[in-house]
Amino acid sequence: MNIKRIVFLTAILFFVALLQINAQDDAITWYNKENKTIYFFHSLLRFPSRGFIQDKSSKQFGFADKESTAKIIFKYDTLISQDENGFGEVKKKNFLYLIDSTGKEYKLASKVSEIDSSTLVFDVRKKSLFDIPVEIFEKQQILILWLDENNIKTLPKEIGSLYNLTHLSLVDNQINFLPEEIEKLTKLIELDLSLNSLNTLPPEIKNLKKLSVLSLYKNHLTTLPSEIGNLTNLIALDLGENNITSLPSEILNLNELLELNLGNHEDLIPDFTGSNPTKHTFTKDEKFSKLQQLIFNKPKISKEEKEKLTKFISHCKVYF
Repeated sequence: MNIKRIVFLTAILFFVALLQINAQDDAITWYNKENKTIYFFHSLLRFPSRGFIQDKSSKQFGFADKESTAKIIFKYDTLISQDENGFGEVKKKNFLYLIDSTGKEYKLASKVSEIDSSTLVFDVRKKSLFDIPVEIFEKQQILILWLDENNIKTLPKEIGSLYNLTHLSLVDNQINFLPEEIEKLTKLIELDLSLNSLNTLPPEIKNLKKLSVLSLYKNHLTTLPSEIGNLTNLIALDLGENNITSLPSEILNLNELLELNLGNHEDLIPDFTGSNPTKHTFTKDEKFSKLQQLIFNKPKISKEEKEKLTKFISHCKVYF
C-alpha cells in the first residue's frame, strides 16, 4: 500500500514504551502483554484512543480506555478484529457486533438472510459481488454498509433509500458514476470511494453536510465540483492519485479540515507567497487554520520550495 495512504489513515504515534508494535494494513496494533490490553490507534486526529481488555477468569472481553479502565463489562466471547474504519468486531452469544470508540454496539450481518430488524451493519467485503444485493435497499435501519473489494460497477439510484446510513465504503470496486440520489444520504459521516473509476462527482454531494471523512483516493478525477465547499464538517479529505489539475476556490470553505491528501498533484501545491492568482494560499489566520496533516506523494518541486511551504504552514505537518 502506498506509504502516503498509510500516513493519511494513521498519525504520529506515541506511548511506545513497553509496547510491541504490529502493523496491520492501515492500522497500528499495540499489545501490552502485562495487562492483556489491546489498543488500536488509527489516526489520532480522527479516532479517540480505544481498546479491549480481557478478564483473566472468564476469558471474555470488555471495552477499555487507554488507561486500561474497563468501560463495558466483560461480555464478549471473542475479539475478532479491529479495522481501519475505527470499529472493533466482537462476538457475543453467536452474534457478531461492531463496537465504536464510545462502546456503542452495532449488530452485524454478512448475508442478506442474516439481517433482522436489529441489524445495523451489512458487511459484504471481498464477496466477489458484481452488484449490490437489491434486498438491502429495503433495510432502512442499516447504518453501516461495507462493500469493499468487490467487482461492483454501478451504484444504483436505490442507494438513496438507505437514508439512515452513517458509513458507506466502496473501496476497490469499478464504480465510475455516482447517482444524484446520493444526496439523500444526509446522515453520512464517512464516505470512502477509494480505488474506483470516478471521473467526476455530482453536484448533489453538497447535501452531505454531516460528512466528516471523504476519501477519493486513486480515481480518475480531473476536477471537483464547486459544491465541495458545502461540506464544511469535513475533517479529512483524500484526493491522492487522481488527475486533478485545479481545485475550486470553494475548497477554502473547509475550515474544519485536519487532514488533506493532495497526492502527487504538484499543480495543487499552494502558492505560499500569494503572488500567483491561479493558486490558492494557505494562511494561518483564515483558511485551513486547523489543518494538521498536509500530504503529497513525491511532487516534482524543488527542495527550496518544500522548505518554504513547510515553513509557511508550520502549524501542520507536511509530508512529501
